[in-house]
Amino acid sequence: METYSGSCSKHGPFELCGHTDANCSEKINRDSNFELTVNEDAFSDSLVPTEFDARNVSIWGLKGNDSVLIRETKIEENQVLDELEASMRAGEKLFAEMKQKYGINVISMQIKREKNKLGKETIFTVVDKIEGQNLSEIETLPAESKDELEELYVSLGRYYYDAWKQKLKYWGDARNDQFVYGSKSNEEGQHFYLTDVDPEFYQEGEDEWHTIEAVFASVCHDLIQSEDKFKPRIRLKDARERLLSIIEEMLGVDNNQKMLVEAKGWLEN
Repeated sequence: METYSGSCSKHGPFELCGHTDANCSEKINRDSNFELTVNEDAFSDSLVPTEFDARNVSIWGLKGNDSVLIRETKIEENQVLDELEASMRAGEKLFAEMKQKYGINVISMQIKREKNKLGKETIFTVVDKIEGQNLSEIETLPAESKDELEELYVSLGRYYYDAWKQKLKYWGDARNDQFVYGSKSNEEGQHFYLTDVDPEFYQEGEDEWHTIEAVFASVCHDLIQSEDKFKPRIRLKDARERLLSIIEEMLGVDNNQKMLVEAKGWLEN
């Protein structure tokens, strides 16, 4: 398997964009376990159907490689491919920062612009395949997962606090169903992975429904839900205290945030 190091003149370090040269013709993320031929002919011929599906993407397998999944973005009539690709690469970079700065296990990603099975050019994203179960659907979590789960909620709290404080773009879909507890191919042990196949990022004031306060309250709600998945039920005390301190600071700026007031009550109970 070829790997690459150095810097891409267009997008920065290869760790973020994964490109193999300044022309950004193909990409391989050197930190992933992906094995793709650099100049594949008839890329669509290597795609095989899977049981997975998502709102704006089709999910494919890769012939001869069970360790990855390929997501094909569905292009809307009014979408410009260049603009969509730029937006997706920006999101890819933001996810990479979540992993590098906050230690959140975001699945490895690499973007390819290829023709699909209908002969139309679109954007494909190659991602790690995680063998496991969606966190929202898990009924019982093993005791040994407690510390990592607590650290996940602490890290999400730090991430959203920094985004709120510094008015940065933030991930708008922080819910338990965006995480899988499982393992990569040939990996020992299970971990929590962020597996959002259709991520959306927002700037403060950009969307009335996906406000940073609403997303933060969702994180608090899901923390409480996750505590119920242990037998006997646990209390993620450190995570609760960290999130509460952030809410109190946010309410100190605007005490009319009803969702945060409600989330504060959940964490204090």
